[in-house]
Amino acid sequence: AGWPAGQARALSFLMLIATNFSLIFINRSFSSSAVEALRRRNPALWVVAGVTALLLAATLYVPLWQRLFGFETLSAAQCALGLGAGGLVLLVLETLKRISRRSA
Repeated sequence: AGWPAGQARALSFLMLIATNFSLIFINRSFSSSAVEALRRRNPALWVVAGVTALLLAATLYVPLWQRLFGFETLSAAQCALGLGAGGLVLLVLETLKRISRRSA
């Protein structure tokens, strides 16, 4: 896409974190959907998600942390792309989980 290396690096990191969260939400329950699993009370999950989101934002947008990781500031469209990748992984894995449950 012709982005500078620092932006590509930051976007890759954002996608890595977003897809890891998708894995966490999918693996909360193999017998129910991700939506049903999210309805179950789990305060620790939300604390971890919140802290991770804050640290991710700091890593992507605080100049000192950007320099430490070699990141450059992402545009809103790039952030949407990175978060969308995590959402796409969530949808694909949820579909595969449903197919697996039906065949079992």
